[in-house]
Amino acid sequence: MKQIYTSYKTLFLAVLILSINGLKAQNLITNPGFSNGASGWNYNGMNVEVHPESVYGGSSSSNNTAEIDKEVGLRQRVAIQTGKTYSFSFIASRRIASATPSAVGINIKVIGASSSNMFVNQTKTFNNTSFSFALQSYSFSVAANSTDSYVDIEITNNGNNATYGLIVDDFSLINTTASLPVVFKSFTAKSNQSDVVLNWITASEVNNKHYVVERSVNGTVYTAIGTVAASASYNYHFTDSKVSSPVVYYRLKQVDIDGNSTYSIVVKVNNQVAVQLTDVYPNPARSNVNVAISVANAASFQLQIISNNGKVVVSKSLSVTAGSSQHSISLETVSAGVYYMVLVNTQNGTITQKQFVKS
Repeated sequence: MKQIYTSYKTLFLAVLILSINGLKAQNLITNPGFSNGASGWNYNGMNVEVHPESVYGGSSSSNNTAEIDKEVGLRQRVAIQTGKTYSFSFIASRRIASATPSAVGINIKVIGASSSNMFVNQTKTFNNTSFSFALQSYSFSVAANSTDSYVDIEITNNGNNATYGLIVDDFSLINTTASLPVVFKSFTAKSNQSDVVLNWITASEVNNKHYVVERSVNGTVYTAIGTVAASASYNYHFTDSKVSSPVVYYRLKQVDIDGNSTYSIVVKVNNQVAVQLTDVYPNPARSNVNVAISVANAASFQLQIISNNGKVVVSKSLSVTAGSSQHSISLETVSAGVYYMVLVNTQNGTITQKQFVKS
C-alpha cells in the first residue's frame, strides 16, 4: 500500500544507514527497500510479505518493509564476481504487536549458487520492545577459483512459531574490494526542536582530513555550516543550533589530505513540532472510536484507520484549530480486530499513530 504523503521511518528522526562499503560502490540488491513490493525477493518460490512499517509498529505509512515469520521470508539471487570481498547489510526490528513473541529469531544466509558454500550463515534474535531498526552487517570473500557467479541471499524464520516476527528493510550487497578514502557505517540526524544533532560513524578512513557539514532548506542549494576534523575514533557529532526551517537537509563533504572530496548521501529532518494524537478511546471500541488531538498551530490532516494487514478501512480529512480537540469516528462498517489510528499532516507529511482494538 502506498500513501500519497511523505513521512519518515521514525518521527523527528531521519536515519540513513549506509552500506559498509561506503558511498561510491553499487548496491547489487534488486528492490533493496521494497519500493516495488516483493519484486526480486520471491526467488525459487519464497513466500514474501511486504507492508508499510506502520502496519508492524513503525511510524511511517509510506515506507515499505518486509516481515520474517514462520510463513514468510526473503530469497534473492544476485550476480557476483570471484576474487572479491563483499559487505552484506540490512536493518531489522522486532514487530511491535501483542501477538509478537518476546524474542523472535531469524536465519541469515548468503549461499554460493553453484558451490552451495555458506558465505554467511548466522542466526540472530531480537527482543526490542519499541520499534527501532538496528543495523546488521556481514562481510565475506569469494575465492578467485570459486565456481560461483551468483549467490542466494536468504532470510528465514528461526524458532518462531507465530505469524508475527521480525521486520527488515534497506538491504545492501556491495563489492568492497576497491579502496575508498572513507567507509561510512551510518549517518543520522535527530531534531530536538531547537536544534538538530548529527552523528556519523565510519568503518575506516585513509588520508581523511576533515568533514564539512552542509545544510539546505530546499534539498538543492547547500551552505557549509561547520567543519569537523578527522578523528581516530571514527565517531563524529555535530549540532546545528541555528535551524530556522521546519524541514532541513544535511550532507557531509569528506575532504582528503590532498584536497579531493566526496559527498555523503543526504538526510532529511522534520524540525517542526508534530501533532500529538493524545488518546484513542474507548479501547476496545465498538460502534465509535474517539480521537483526541493536540496541536500548536491550525493544520490540515488526513486521518486513517489501517488494519493489521495494511488495508485502509477509514479515511477522512480533518481541519484542526490550534489547541486540543476531540473527533468521533464511526466503526459501524469496520470488522472486529486490531487497527492503527494514523494521523498524517498533509502539509509536511509527519505522522503520529496509536493502536486500538475494535471489539
